[in-house]
Parts: sequence; structure tokens; C-alpha cells
Amino acid sequence: MLTGNWGTSFVTHTPVIELLQQRLPNTIILVASSYTIILVVSVVAGVYTAVHQYSLVDQIVTTLAFIGISVPSFWLGLLLLIFFAVETRNLGLIYFPAGGMYDLTVGPTIPQILWHLVLPSICLATVITAGYIRYVRAAMLEVINQDYIRTARAKGLSERVTLRRHAFKNAAIPLITLVGLDMPRFLSGAIVVESIFAWPGMGRLFFEHAEKTDIPVLMAIMLFTSVLVVVCNLLADVGYAMIDPRIRYR
Repeated sequence: MLTGNWGTSFVTHTPVIELLQQRLPNTIILVASSYTIILVVSVVAGVYTAVHQYSLVDQIVTTLAFIGISVPSFWLGLLLLIFFAVETRNLGLIYFPAGGMYDLTVGPTIPQILWHLVLPSICLATVITAGYIRYVRAAMLEVINQDYIRTARAKGLSERVTLRRHAFKNAAIPLITLVGLDMPRFLSGAIVVESIFAWPGMGRLFFEHAEKTDIPVLMAIMLFTSVLVVVCNLLADVGYAMIDPRIRYR
């Protein structure tokens, strides 16, 4: 394993390491785009709803978050395909691709990849974003009532500086924990989303070879996931010390 000899696939008769090298970059692209949506939306919505607690926006966002948490990703993916890939095309409107990473007649250009990323990224990000909003909101509500936040305001700091420098840094610790736990699962393969949108990533690779009982490929993906769990949790621990000055590792 340490020398890169991860066996040979029973199905394709090619080295397993080559299969992973082909699919991993595609999954990284999907995860990076999804997590960009997740972090931006969850941080902005979570902080805003915490600062404006019980406002109309807070109630709307909270309701949408509960709905988003309850929506299965396979059902949401099918709805996105029906409305934004099939119905819009039938109506003669601008439509998104139903699957794949790029149009075979055009090739893997950056515009093609970005255009094909829209639906799977939204599908993958929706459920996670809904949960992250709840965590960020709860953490911010706990922090903004602390004594040091009142002290910062009493010293004359603006509300924006107080929230950014003092409140959010401490409230971000639960968010770092969530990212550290979720990142290995996504990098090892979002099986449902990649299968629905025919995205050639690690998740689809796992699904295809699980159907055919290709043990070497499955073992390699599981080992890769296990290593990612350890690495991402270690990075999360380092991130705590970078954000919270009260945490120091000696």
C-alpha cells in the first residue's frame, strides 16, 4: 500500500491507483465548488439570522433550513434534473446539462466544466448548507451574549468589527469541526449525487465497482477515506489554535 501497489481491478484489469488518480481530481472539483457555496451561504445566513434573531428573515431562513435538512439528496437531484435540465429544454429556455462533466463534442474546457457543475454542486450543497446555518446561528447566539462582546462594543468598536474579529472567530470553532468531519465523506465520494448526475468521481467509481464486487477498488477507496478522516481531524485541531487564541498546543 505504501509503495502505491494497491492491486488490480477485477473488472477493468488496470491498477487501482490509476483509477483513483483518474477520478479523484473530478471529485475535488465537485467538492470545492460545493463547499464554496456551503461556507459562503451558511456563514452569511447564520450570522445575519443570529444578529437579527426572531426577525422575519430569521424565521424564513430557519424554515428553509429545516426543509433543506429534511430533503433527501436523491429526491432533490431528480427534481433539479426534471425542472432545470428537461422542462426548461422542452420550453426552449436555457437549460443545464443532465449529466456528465462536459459535452463530448466540445471537450473538457473550463466553461463546460463550470456549466456542468451547477446542478450537482447545488444538490450536494443544499442539505449540508441547511445544517451548517443552524450550527452557525446557534454558535453566534451563544457568543454575542458574552461579556467580552459587550466590552468590545463599550470600547467603541463598530458592530461589523465586533462581529468579525471577536464573535465569529469563536463561533467558527463548531463550523471547523463540521468541516473536518464532513470533508472526508465528500472527498471519498458523494455516491448519490455523482450517480444521479453521472459525474465521473470517486463516489460513482465506488458505486460502479460495488455492483460488480470489485474488492481491490472498494478496499482502496475505504482506505483512502480512513486516511482522510485522520488528516482532516488533525487539520481541524490545528485550525482551532489558529482561530481561538485560548487554545495552544505545546
